[in-house]
Amino acid sequence: MNLHPTPLLLLLRQTIPITQHLASTIIFISIFTRLLSSSLSPISLLLLSTSLYLSFSLHSHLSTSPTPSLPFLPLFTLYLLSPALKTLTRATTSDSIWALSGVLLSTNLLFADYSLPSPHLRPHVTLPLTAALSASTVLASRLDSNLAVFSLLLFSTLWFGPFPLLCSSLPLRPSIALTIALVGTALWSLGGGGAQKVAAACLFGTSVLAPVGRGWLGIKYKDRVRGPWDQARPKVGS
Repeated sequence: MNLHPTPLLLLLRQTIPITQHLASTIIFISIFTRLLSSSLSPISLLLLSTSLYLSFSLHSHLSTSPTPSLPFLPLFTLYLLSPALKTLTRATTSDSIWALSGVLLSTNLLFADYSLPSPHLRPHVTLPLTAALSASTVLASRLDSNLAVFSLLLFSTLWFGPFPLLCSSLPLRPSIALTIALVGTALWSLGGGGAQKVAAACLFGTSVLAPVGRGWLGIKYKDRVRGPWDQARPKVGS
């Protein structure tokens, strides 16, 4: 039996949603750390969330696969709940919070829907979305102000909800451009050091090394898959 290796370009294309999602997660973590250290103001994050919301609204009007929007009432409810969410993990140590949020974000990465295209939210995607929003809620509870809690929760709702749907509905060239922008933003947001090097290695390994390695293995072993089975012999006229 011979294996037919998958074209390298197809393998590279299949890694685009994975790279986008990994870069998006790095950006979210960087935004949280900047909020925690007060190097990013909640007002700036609210302005960024507003820009994202307007982009989603514009895309929903121009695209045949509209992305979901956020009604006013849940946003107002989220703002009212911010004081309670800020004290949600007051009795929990920071080490436990970092570990729990890491597990939740890893769950989001592992079980996210990376199929191309994916214009609609499928039932099995609710698990990674719930994990991401739970992680953002846990992390937001470590922030100092109610406005910071609200801004992070609003951003995470947009970032892990409509944004992946918008990414998956884009054609190939805009999707490649968006991937480059997300990777560049993720690396820039880390500001250098060991964290940036680890993130760069993960992103490069996901987007380049993994598909190239998969293609190389397919070419090297395409004629070496054998077993104790009999070859199929077609019978004509029977």
